[in-house]
Amino acid sequence: MKPSKLVKKLKALLSNKEQKRKKHRKELKELLKRMKKKEKVLQESLATETDQAMKDRIDKEISILHAQRKKGLKVLKSLEESS
Repeated sequence: MKPSKLVKKLKALLSNKEQKRKKHRKELKELLKRMKKKEKVLQESLATETDQAMKDRIDKEISILHAQRKKGLKVLKSLEESS
């Protein structure tokens, strides 16, 4: 490895800001995965539900969760581009 590359790696390791950003991205990715799993579970329960009021409630919850997930993906993308 070239010395300049080693210096860059060392700076990245020592950079507290960079470590915080990486941790934040990692936590955000985990949260988005959990949200996707929950959305999938809600979709399955919506398919099996017979009560219309309950279907409407589940559908609303899915819509909210999907919108939040899209916002999270947008934030994650901007975080990855800025680093």
